[in-house]
Parts: sequence; structure tokens; C-alpha cells
Amino acid sequence: MKRLFNRLAKETNSIQLIDSEEEFPSIINDYLLPVIQLDVSGNVISCNRSFTKQFGYTEQDLKKPFLKIYVKEYRNELKQYFKIAQSGHVQTFNTIGIGKNGKTFDIRVTYIPTESENGTIIYVIISNITELKEKEREILLFENRLKSIEGIGEIGSFHYDILNDCTHCSKQAQVIFGKSVDEDFSPTYTQLLELIHPNDYPILSAAFKKTLKDNSNKTVECRIVMQDQSIRHVFVQLEAFLGENRQPVRVMGFIQDITEQKMLIEQVQHLSFHDYLTNLPNRRMFDGKLQQLTDGYRGNNKKFAVMIFDIDHFKYINDTLGHPIGDDVLNGLSARLLALLSPDDLLARIGGDEFGLLIANMASIDSLKELADRIINCLKEPFYIKGYELFLTASIGISIYPDDGVTSHELLRNADIALFKAEELGRNNYKIISPSSSIESYKLFSLGRDLLKALENNEMVLYFQPRVDASSGKIISAEALIRWEHPEWGLVSPAEFLMLAEENGLIIQIEDWVLNEVCQQLKTWKEAMLSTVPISINISATHFMKQNWLETVEETIRNAGIRPTDLEFEITENSFLNNEEIVNRTIISLKEMGIKISLDDFGKGYSSLSYLAQFPFDFIKIDKLFIQNMIESHHDLFIVKSIIYLAKGLDIDVVAEGVETIEQLKLLKKEKCQQIQGYLFSRPVPVKEIEPLLQKKILQPIDPKLKEKQSKRKYYRVNFPYPLAAKMTLLSIAGKPMRLGKSSVLIEDISIGGLRYLSTLKLPVRDDVILQFEFELLSEVIKVKGHIVWKEDNDELTEYGIEFIIKDKDQSDLGKLLNRLNLLLKNNVSLPSYGTVVEDKDQYFQGT
Repeated sequence: MKRLFNRLAKETNSIQLIDSEEEFPSIINDYLLPVIQLDVSGNVISCNRSFTKQFGYTEQDLKKPFLKIYVKEYRNELKQYFKIAQSGHVQTFNTIGIGKNGKTFDIRVTYIPTESENGTIIYVIISNITELKEKEREILLFENRLKSIEGIGEIGSFHYDILNDCTHCSKQAQVIFGKSVDEDFSPTYTQLLELIHPNDYPILSAAFKKTLKDNSNKTVECRIVMQDQSIRHVFVQLEAFLGENRQPVRVMGFIQDITEQKMLIEQVQHLSFHDYLTNLPNRRMFDGKLQQLTDGYRGNNKKFAVMIFDIDHFKYINDTLGHPIGDDVLNGLSARLLALLSPDDLLARIGGDEFGLLIANMASIDSLKELADRIINCLKEPFYIKGYELFLTASIGISIYPDDGVTSHELLRNADIALFKAEELGRNNYKIISPSSSIESYKLFSLGRDLLKALENNEMVLYFQPRVDASSGKIISAEALIRWEHPEWGLVSPAEFLMLAEENGLIIQIEDWVLNEVCQQLKTWKEAMLSTVPISINISATHFMKQNWLETVEETIRNAGIRPTDLEFEITENSFLNNEEIVNRTIISLKEMGIKISLDDFGKGYSSLSYLAQFPFDFIKIDKLFIQNMIESHHDLFIVKSIIYLAKGLDIDVVAEGVETIEQLKLLKKEKCQQIQGYLFSRPVPVKEIEPLLQKKILQPIDPKLKEKQSKRKYYRVNFPYPLAAKMTLLSIAGKPMRLGKSSVLIEDISIGGLRYLSTLKLPVRDDVILQFEFELLSEVIKVKGHIVWKEDNDELTEYGIEFIIKDKDQSDLGKLLNRLNLLLKNNVSLPSYGTVVEDKDQYFQGT
């Protein structure tokens, strides 16, 4: 370089602004850094284009002494550098330069003295280091701030020197890395990465490389392995700093120990998916796992089961013994249930006293039943909690994928329906809704499947049951009762499908249909000049929450051309729960229209006496359970008398439901019960049969004891002293083969041609419904097929007559067996065990 400037000095002997390669060689003229030629007095001889471009000076500006013009505060210490250069020594120093426009720059100045024919010439090379100085100032400010930040937020800092492969750490950073603050800790890049957990090594390494490659800011979370092999979680932020050549020279970093935060986040996440009390998965995790199973099992032949498990009367424990005892019970129960499940199954607490089970690998229906039995049986042992001996029972509802649905919503809905059915059976029981489990489950499944189509296909019909004056028998009103004429199951009662309608969101649509049909039927009767009475319609709680429902009622009545007084609405006590204000306003509005209101099934539900004073009812309908038991039960009789007396004082008429005998009627008339509804006067009948009853106006009671038992038996029959327990299977319906589980029935008598049995199932009288019965008699297992030829419906149990489909030889063998049995019965010989049921029939079916 010095030889180059010597050559340049020989070519230049006056002040010139060099603009061409002929006057100033291109290697200097085009040099990127500003270059100036000074004489020994500091006057400018020449300069290159870079100087004029960067600092804006012209030829006229350079006629004055350069250093006084260009260098800010050209003090004595700066003058010393020029004097030393005059003596032939190269000098470099940093100062502040001034541009033509007055803008200042941080510059690095290098004096290079050279000899020429005219004496010493000094070349000045100027580097603009403004950005570098700014960086240094930022770093200094940054480091000062770090000292205060580290003390407050326990954030450490470090910078990695790329050129020297060395990391400098702050005191807090050394603490985070597990090093003493007095320890000499300056690791290389490799040594730094060795402190990182092996699984996180690639993450931090990639962040470093990305920072250097993009000159960007990167953040990463990783784990540090301490000397005692404990793990700490850290948050690291990296930023590259560039040198004069715009290349990275160091990586600045922050590091913060976030182990506590990580643990807190993990705890929060755990609580988000687990029950705080039992530590079981909660509803959120249960729903997520259920969705995973439905997605994962789609398209293959695998099955899984959903169980909803509800503790019977758990609220009683909380209310009487306190929630701490209840909490201990839930924990104890959780431990018992977990012991019964495989690792692939999931047990979750999805409500206060409700648990959900997902059985991922379901082998068969029988294995599912075995598990349900084990769960029920595990509760037989008492729970010993703080000196209390507590016994629990539970109800379980079960649905199966894909038989009962292919979405989580369908499976949960059907499991809830099954749970409801299990609770109806008397609790401490389970019910599988799968169509392959039993006749009842298959029927429930098919009803749920076909319900929407039933509305579309006009399969719903109305039946009517008269309500009469207790003294005269005069028809005062009639209750409209919906029935479903199902193509497979025949006439289906509302008890079997209205609960399904509520679960499927169809209850409002069905009740609107009933309201419209009743109004149209009243219109038809009035136009035909037939005698009519007010028709009562059952209204669910859902309707009270529907907007504009009152307007719908008014419009329906107006369109039919009838009067509001032609209608009565019946509501149950559960309509009031959480909706008392809305229900009260609605009842008042209905009564203002002229519609009378009945409180249905009084005594069956919550039976708050405050309702009678709070709501303006016209009638109270005593639940049929009290009516049917009042002859045998002094307590039930006292309740009936009390309700009648209370209602009389409140000026509310009383209707006794479910009256079936003359004895019941006499007792109710004696107690001044105003109105009667029940089989004693009429069963629910279709339109064609209610019309002549309405024209008669007065009905006479018919004692069922006087009715002849319906029978179409051609053969002598054997009557059992106690009913015979049997299993019934549906083999086919409408020609379609069935593979179903078995349902419990009670056989009351049998012949070689058929049998009579009791069941909770509601089946149609059809030749194409083929049933199989299996039972043990005189130590022999008997299997016979048949179809229903008659039935007698009662509220809970239905009586059926079966005609056998049997071969001559099998009929002959059965006849011989029955003859032996008949002789033993006639001679009062003790019979071999044959599955007799001596307990109450209703209780038997509740336990099966």
C-alpha cells in the first residue's frame, strides 16, 4: 500500500479533484473507502470519488485546512497523530467527522505518510464506523440493563464469540447452568451444547445455525442436565451481531429458568383434563378420547362400548353426612372401578356422581355384561369412611359402536337412554341399548332410528281416555294420548318413545302435532254436530322455554275455529324446576285465554306443596301408584286422603288416575274425590271408539273381576303355583332373522299348544314375530318357538298368549313332561327345583 501511495504522490503535485483514471489510478479512485491526499501542512492535494460522495464536500470546500474543517473539535490530542505521521509513522485513531451538511459520523482515521519529489505526502483513509459505534453503545446500554433485569427476573445473559469460540456468561447465566459464580466458566460452542439434554441438542443447535444464517432473532425452549442429573427447563433467546464486513461476529443470548412455570403449566394442563378430586380423566378428556375412538374405528369391524355409570341417591350422602364424606366415597369408588378395568380402558368422572367408561377392546356382548355385573357386584362390599359403613348401588347405561351410533353424540345419547331405562328398572342395574343385546334393546334402538321418519310418514295417531264425574259417571273431559303405529312393532305407547323424542330434540315437534290434531279433531266433531268435551293435552317443560309458543297456541286454536275452553293442558312437576317464573307467567297467560291447567302425576316427583299455592291450577291428578296401592297400603291411602283434603281447601278439583276396581272407586267417592280416570270406565281408545262414548255422555264402571280371561287355548294347561322364570329371544320379525340376546319373562301356565307369560316388553300381536322360550322343567331344559296370538296390556306388565310352532314329536314329548308335572301337582308332591319366582313380579323384573 505504501508503494502505491508513493507512486500516486509522484503523479500529483497540486490540489485536484480526481475524476478520471488518467489523473488518479482507478484502484484508488474506485476504492470503496474515502481516500484523501494531504501535504505536510494538512492541506488537501486530492481525494477520490468515495470521499466526495459520502461527505458531500466540493473543490471550494477543500481549499481550507482539511482537518480543521472535517474533524469535530480538532483538539491537541488529535493534532499529535498528524505530527507523528509527519515524521513518517502510520497512525490510526477514532474521532468524529463532519459532513458538508453538518451531520456527524463516527470515523476511524488512518494516516499513511509517503515520500515524493515535493516532500512528504500523507494519505488519509477514512472508515465510517458509525453503525459499529451505535452497536457498541447499544451493547453497553444492553449490558447495563441486563444487570438490573437479571436481578429482578432471574434472567441470565451470555454472548458467544464466534471468532474465538468462547462463551461469556453473566453471573445469573452461570447459576442457571449450574455453575458457581466464582467459577471460570467460558465454554466453547461444543461444550455449551453438551450441557443440553440429548433430545433437545438438535433444537438448540438448529436455532444457533438459523440465527447465524438469517441474522435473525430466534427463541427456543430446551432442557439443561445439571451435574446431579436433575433437569431444568430454560427459555433461550438468540440474536446475531455483525462486524464491519456485515458478517456475524458474536451471538448474544438471554437464558431464563422456566422450570417452575413449566411445572405450573403442566399442572394446569393436567387439571384441564383431569378431575380435581379423584384425579381421573374429566369430561373434556373423556369426550376427546371418545372422538378419537370413533375416528379410529371407522371403516373396520372393531367395536367399543360406552358406559355411563351413575351412583344411586348419592345426593343423600352429601346432604346427610356432608361433602367431605361424599368426596371420600367418590375416591374409594374410583379405586374399585379402576381395579376392574384393563389399561386400554378409560374411566372418567364426567359429573358430580356420574362416571364414564370407554371399553376400547370389546370382545362380545357377553363380556360386556360380565364387566357390568362385576361393577355392580363390587359395590356390595360397604365403604368404611370415618366411622361410617356406607352401601352404594349404581345404574349403568351402555351403548356400543357402531351398533348404537357412529358419532360421539349418538353414542352418548344412547348410553344416557340406556341409563334412564336402567334407573326405571329400580336402579342397581344396567341396560345395554345395543340392538344385538336383547329384544328390548333392539326395539329401543329401532324406535330411536325410525322416530323422525314416523313424523314424516304420518305414523302417529291419537287415542283418547275419558275422565268422568265420580258420582254420576258423566264424561267431563278426555285425555289425548299419542300412539305410534310402527311398521314392525305395531302400536307403541308414548312411554316407549317420548323419552327418545326428548333426547333427539323432537318433543316440541311431536307436541305441536298433537295440539294441531286435537284442534282439528274437535273442529271435525263440532262440524258434524257431535257432542264434545274439553280435550286435555300433555305439555312438556321444553315447551315453556320456547319463544312465541303462546302465539302458536292461539294461532292453532284460531285456525281450527274452536274455543280455548275446548282445551286443557297437563303439566308435570318437573316442568317447574329452574323455570318457576317462566312457567307461572305462561300458566297465567293460558288461563287468561280460557285454557284450564292440570298438575299431572302429583306425588310422583318432587311434590312441593308450595307449587299448589304458587300456581293457579284447576285440577290435581293423583299419581296412579297411590291409587293402585291404597287398598293394601294404609300409608298410600293416607296420602290420597291428604291430597284430596288439601286440594279441597285450595279450591282445586282432584282427578284420581289409574282407577281399575269398584273397590277403589267406592273409597274415592267416600273421600269426595271429584273426578275419575282409569280402565274401570275406559281404556285409551282410538277416534272411532271415543265418538260413541262421547255420545253416550255417561259411562258405567265395569269391574275387571267380572271380565272373562281371554284365552284361545285348545289344550288343557298346567297352572304353576308360582310363575316359572324363562328366557325369551326374538328369532325373526317380518321375515328378517334376528341375532339378539335374551330377555327375562315369567310363564304363568303352559300346554302342549302354547303358554301364557308376563313381560315388561311391549310386542305386537303378529304371526311374523317369532319368539323362542327357554326354561327348565323337571330338570329338563325346554326350548320352544311360537308367536303371539293375544295380549292384555297393563301399565307396567303385559300378559301374552303364545301359540307354539312345534313338530309333532316335540309336542308329544312336551305332553309327557307336562302330564308328569300335573300328577305331581295334584298329589301335592314336592317338585324338583324348576326356576320358580316367589317374589313380587314387579320386583323380579326390576332385578333382571
